[in-house]
Amino acid sequence: MEEIFYNGKDRIKRVKRNCLVCNKEIMANYYKILKGMNSFCSPSCRSSYRSFKYAKDNNIILTKNGRGEALVTRVCKVCLKEFQALYGNVKRGNGIYCSNACSCIGKIPKRGRALNYHLQAQAHNEVTKALKEGRLKRTGICSVCRKKETSYGKIQIEFDHDDYAKFLEVKELCRECHWEKHERQQREEDMQEV
Repeated sequence: MEEIFYNGKDRIKRVKRNCLVCNKEIMANYYKILKGMNSFCSPSCRSSYRSFKYAKDNNIILTKNGRGEALVTRVCKVCLKEFQALYGNVKRGNGIYCSNACSCIGKIPKRGRALNYHLQAQAHNEVTKALKEGRLKRTGICSVCRKKETSYGKIQIEFDHDDYAKFLEVKELCRECHWEKHERQQREEDMQEV
């Protein structure tokens, strides 16, 4: 039989008990224990226990990370690589992609945006960061028509990505050549749809 303690102030029966998840000793309310409550030292232990119990009931294999959070092995929807995702994220419908790049490729775009909008924005940010850090140098010459960039802005040289997943593989194009390239790509895509 468990040893029962009385709290001096409010005269509530307390029982020494171990947390079901981390095995930490706690003082639990005796009457709540009879109702099946007060089995955990914290809300995080309670949610972890529920995740593992649900997974066990539904034949889902879970592991723990260093913080005791439940992990489940998933396969990336884009690159088909195995990765570990937090079980809580998976239950909420997340944990589908192994990386930010794969999630950008796999997400459905909002109306009026390019299919790879998220990846495109990330690639532009990486180029800007590389220019600031000096990992990428600006030559100021268009790689198609060989025009040079002017200081007063009449001819502007822009960076162009052939593949947004390869952030720093860029070409320098003047604005006219850049727009011409994208118009040509758009015409080719339109012809393929027909």
